[in-house]
Amino acid sequence: MCPNATIPPSAEHPLVSIVTIVYNGRQYLERAMHSVLQQDYPNVEYIVIDGGSTDGSVNIIEKYASQLAYFTSEPDSGISNAFNKGLAQCKGEWIGFINADDWYTEGALRSVIEASQAADVVYGKLQFWKGDEAGYAYGASHERLHLEMTLNHPATFVRNDLYQRLGFFNEDFRCAMDFELLLRFRQGGARFVYLDRVLANMQDAGISDQNWRLGCQEVRKAKDLHLGKRLNHQLWFWKQTASIRLVRSLEQSGLSKLLQFYRSRLAPVSKTKAR
Repeated sequence: MCPNATIPPSAEHPLVSIVTIVYNGRQYLERAMHSVLQQDYPNVEYIVIDGGSTDGSVNIIEKYASQLAYFTSEPDSGISNAFNKGLAQCKGEWIGFINADDWYTEGALRSVIEASQAADVVYGKLQFWKGDEAGYAYGASHERLHLEMTLNHPATFVRNDLYQRLGFFNEDFRCAMDFELLLRFRQGGARFVYLDRVLANMQDAGISDQNWRLGCQEVRKAKDLHLGKRLNHQLWFWKQTASIRLVRSLEQSGLSKLLQFYRSRLAPVSKTKAR
């Protein structure tokens, strides 16, 4: 049993494994770790995979070493590889990933387990933040996963036996590895349950042109892999890249009302502004 679990795992309180991967993430890492260690759910196994940080992240992790089930600091070959290192250490019935600049809401793990009886995957909303100001809350829908990444990975929890049956992260993917994994699970017959609440938060630090273009290319690649090569995958790729360019242009132009209309009415999943 993990160091910070307080009662034996049971049908009511199965062990939950949480993995944080980090590389030079000192700025927000402690917040992420607090959000796991301060959950009110009693059976949590916490695993931290550091990619060989040189910015003091390791010092922060070591401060909480007694509350961790596993910790390593060594170079990896990318995000997918780091995820898989964490998965290899998980003993819990359920597994969640929260990265160094993300954090869980209070009561997130308890609410997931309460909704998990008829599920292989439980997922919820993700709240974005710009500094200390709440931005858009992203909805989610597994029913539209054949289009693009319509789930929020930090707000998604998966049964361990699903990983054992259908595989870990595909290390050929460098950006859209979470999309490929979840699409593979959906095509493999996994049962998805949506929890209509914010489960996790993400610091909106932006994304580089190179990363979002690669992400779109990998989404198309994953769809070809699991749904068969189709012309509409290429058409959706063009639509997706055009939509991202439009959103970025509206953001830069300060046209907030048009941006809000697009996100709430036209996007594959709804995005609602915090009040």
